[in-house]
Amino acid sequence: FLFQFSTYIFACFKKQEKEMCGITGIYNFNESIELNTDAIRAAAQTLSKRGPDNVGLFTTPKLALAHTRLSIIDTSAAANQPFTDASGRYTMVFNGEFFNFSVYRNELIQKGYKLVSQSDTEVLLYMYIIYGVDFFNRINGFYAIAIYDILDDSLLLIRDKIGKKPLYYYKDSDKLLFASELKALYCYGINKVINKTSLFIYLQLNYIPGPETILEGVYKLEPGTYLLLKNNTFTKTQYYKIPTGKIQIKLAMMLQSSVTEITRNSVQQRLIADMCL
Repeated sequence: FLFQFSTYIFACFKKQEKEMCGITGIYNFNESIELNTDAIRAAAQTLSKRGPDNVGLFTTPKLALAHTRLSIIDTSAAANQPFTDASGRYTMVFNGEFFNFSVYRNELIQKGYKLVSQSDTEVLLYMYIIYGVDFFNRINGFYAIAIYDILDDSLLLIRDKIGKKPLYYYKDSDKLLFASELKALYCYGINKVINKTSLFIYLQLNYIPGPETILEGVYKLEPGTYLLLKNNTFTKTQYYKIPTGKIQIKLAMMLQSSVTEITRNSVQQRLIADMCL
């Protein structure tokens, strides 16, 4: 029994050990330039190792979103992405996991929403529609998300509180690009110009602190931050900051005594899956 159980646990972690889905997209500011759907398909292909189970594409005359799926919750086609709500107004691509989604799923059902899947993706989108960006402070999970509102022609990019999931973006006078990995952006034909300051910092630290990357003009969206593109104007907002300052001794002792319980709960939450092999 112990061997079978340990094998099951190992299989689950091996499944979730992969990068868990990939997202990429392009938004054209210059409507005189035709949207390059071949480029986004190529970009999605570079992310296929992150999501080998399905590749989805959503396009409008000026925007395209792509998603490569690693099926974890609800392996059916109903949970494939890009995911559009029933009204057709909002479309989302999502990389990550939303651990406490079942609580909010029940809330949606009680409110009368007719859900078409068992996925955390659908719940996430509808809770954003109801509560807006403030909802992300209630989420237990990690994520990199893009949500397009076709009615007011806005695009929201958002990254989880501590930055577990990556999200890179590039902007020039004609377009905005984003992707889960830097190499996916190469497919859009961006200039590969080394950021010499970033290179110098990398040689010192062995990594490049955000928002900079090794390339000029390419940035990492910072943890706990969202970027809103509306009317061709960018607004970047930090919605979460790790608390700092002195911790009271009594509180520190309470936290220390609850480490085992917190660890156990964290592991249990990460074992929620419909697919392990």
